[in-house]
Amino acid sequence: IGKQADFVLVDLDHHEWTPYGDPLQALVWSATPASIAQTWVAGRQLFVDGTVTTLDEGPLRAEARERAAAIVAAAGLGVDVPTTTTLYD
Repeated sequence: IGKQADFVLVDLDHHEWTPYGDPLQALVWSATPASIAQTWVAGRQLFVDGTVTTLDEGPLRAEARERAAAIVAAAGLGVDVPTTTTLYD
Protein backbone atom coordinates (compact mmCIF):
# COMPACT_ATOMS: atom_id res chain seq x y z
CA ILE A 1 0.00 0.00 0.00
CA GLY A 2 1.28 3.44 -0.89
CA LYS A 3 3.74 2.19 -3.52
CA GLN A 4 3.71 3.18 -7.17
CA ALA A 5 3.49 0.32 -9.64
CA ASP A 6 4.73 -0.21 -13.20
CA PHE A 7 3.19 -3.19 -14.97
CA VAL A 8 1.74 -4.46 -18.22
CA LEU A 9 -1.35 -6.66 -18.48
CA VAL A 10 -1.48 -8.97 -21.47
CA ASP A 11 -4.52 -10.56 -23.07
CA LEU A 12 -3.97 -14.30 -22.69
CA ASP A 13 -6.86 -14.92 -25.11
CA HIS A 14 -5.01 -13.12 -27.94
CA HIS A 15 -4.12 -15.49 -30.81
CA GLU A 16 -0.39 -15.04 -30.13
CA TRP A 17 -0.82 -16.99 -26.91
CA THR A 18 -2.19 -20.08 -28.65
CA PRO A 19 -1.23 -22.96 -28.61
CA TYR A 20 1.34 -22.26 -25.89
CA GLY A 21 0.54 -23.90 -22.57
CA ASP A 22 3.24 -21.93 -20.78
CA PRO A 23 2.47 -18.17 -20.56
CA LEU A 24 6.11 -17.30 -19.88
CA GLN A 25 7.20 -19.14 -23.04
CA ALA A 26 4.55 -17.30 -25.08
CA LEU A 27 5.60 -13.95 -23.62
CA VAL A 28 9.24 -14.51 -24.51
CA TRP A 29 8.85 -16.13 -27.93
CA SER A 30 5.68 -14.90 -29.60
CA ALA A 31 4.01 -11.98 -27.84
CA THR A 32 3.92 -8.60 -29.58
CA PRO A 33 2.47 -5.25 -28.51
CA ALA A 34 -0.85 -6.38 -30.04
CA SER A 35 -1.49 -8.58 -27.02
CA ILE A 36 -1.04 -5.74 -24.50
CA ALA A 37 -4.34 -4.98 -22.80
CA GLN A 38 -3.22 -2.33 -20.28
CA THR A 39 -0.07 -0.47 -19.26
CA TRP A 40 0.41 1.19 -15.89
CA VAL A 41 3.34 3.44 -14.90
CA ALA A 42 3.80 4.96 -11.43
CA GLY A 43 0.33 3.72 -10.56
CA ARG A 44 -1.31 5.56 -13.50
CA GLN A 45 -3.08 3.77 -16.34
CA LEU A 46 -1.46 4.97 -19.58
CA PHE A 47 -2.84 2.49 -22.13
CA VAL A 48 -6.01 0.43 -22.28
CA ASP A 49 -7.58 -1.60 -25.10
CA GLY A 50 -5.42 -0.05 -27.83
CA THR A 51 -5.83 3.55 -26.67
CA VAL A 52 -3.37 5.87 -24.95
CA THR A 53 -5.27 7.40 -22.03
CA THR A 54 -2.96 10.34 -21.32
CA LEU A 55 -3.22 12.27 -24.58
CA ASP A 56 -5.52 12.92 -27.50
CA GLU A 57 -4.07 10.86 -30.36
CA GLY A 58 -6.08 12.55 -33.15
CA PRO A 59 -4.33 15.94 -33.09
CA LEU A 60 -0.96 14.25 -32.61
CA ARG A 61 -1.50 12.10 -35.71
CA ALA A 62 -2.66 15.13 -37.70
CA GLU A 63 0.49 17.04 -36.72
CA ALA A 64 2.66 14.04 -37.67
CA ARG A 65 1.01 13.91 -41.12
CA GLU A 66 1.55 17.65 -41.63
CA ARG A 67 5.20 17.42 -40.61
CA ALA A 68 5.77 14.41 -42.87
CA ALA A 69 4.25 16.29 -45.82
CA ALA A 70 6.50 19.29 -45.09
CA ILE A 71 9.59 17.05 -45.01
CA VAL A 72 8.62 15.44 -48.33
CA ALA A 73 8.06 18.86 -49.90
CA ALA A 74 11.36 20.24 -48.52
CA ALA A 75 13.17 17.22 -49.97
CA GLY A 76 11.71 17.99 -53.39
CA LEU A 77 9.71 14.81 -53.49
CA GLY A 78 6.12 14.61 -54.56
CA VAL A 79 3.49 12.57 -56.29
CA ASP A 80 5.64 12.42 -59.42
CA VAL A 81 8.11 10.12 -57.64
CA PRO A 82 7.26 6.55 -58.69
CA THR A 83 6.42 4.12 -55.95
CA THR A 84 6.20 0.36 -55.96
CA THR A 85 3.12 -1.23 -54.50
CA THR A 86 4.11 -4.81 -55.25
CA LEU A 87 7.30 -6.77 -54.82
CA TYR A 88 7.08 -8.33 -58.27
CA ASP A 89 5.54 -6.97 -61.45
